[in-house]
Amino acid sequence: MVYFKTKNPAFTNEVLEKAEQYRQSIEKKWKSPRHFNWPWSKKRYQIYLFENQKAYQKAAKRPIWSKASATYGPEKVILGFQRSESFLDSELPHEIAHIVFREMLGAESRSVPLWVDEGVALLEERSGKNKLDQVLLDAVKSNRWIPLSRLNQVHDMRKMSMKSATLFYAESKSLVGYLYKRFGREAFIRFCLCLRDGKSLGEALEKAFGASYSRPGFLEREWLSYIQRI
Repeated sequence: MVYFKTKNPAFTNEVLEKAEQYRQSIEKKWKSPRHFNWPWSKKRYQIYLFENQKAYQKAAKRPIWSKASATYGPEKVILGFQRSESFLDSELPHEIAHIVFREMLGAESRSVPLWVDEGVALLEERSGKNKLDQVLLDAVKSNRWIPLSRLNQVHDMRKMSMKSATLFYAESKSLVGYLYKRFGREAFIRFCLCLRDGKSLGEALEKAFGASYSRPGFLEREWLSYIQRI
């Protein structure tokens, strides 16, 4: 269901159509009965489209760089604004991916690091990927990238500057993309489940990807080598 204030119903109809397409494709990608006790409820998504970014940020209590957000659990609510040029291709699939991924892991789980959650959502975006890739490459070349140990400690982005948030997003997307592409869907799901069940990052990496990945810095070195080759 879409709630909005606009004289252009065509846009909201497009939001409804796109949202259902994204939900179905993302659910198909992540739904795995062998691993997840799929607790999907019958409740509909509620999508609130504010008139502009300022109105959205005031209602959502989000920082000035935020364009959309989602809450999940008993209620599945996406907040955004209708004048965003990237909403249909970027924010909408991103927030739907958050909801689908969290529904499968258990909406109340807080054991999965934020970079994993954001990385999964970022990979579903249909636009803006090249910009983040360039941000990361520039940071690596100038030795300004965020070490994995510090990335893993980020639990809340609301106080980040736009520059810091962009780099966090860039690294999250790249790391999740590397693990997913390198080891495949099933191994990545095992990794997420280990994190959900309280395993440390090193333990989850070892269980899902092999003993070498339990060694401090191994994933980081492999990932840095990978992104500098592509």
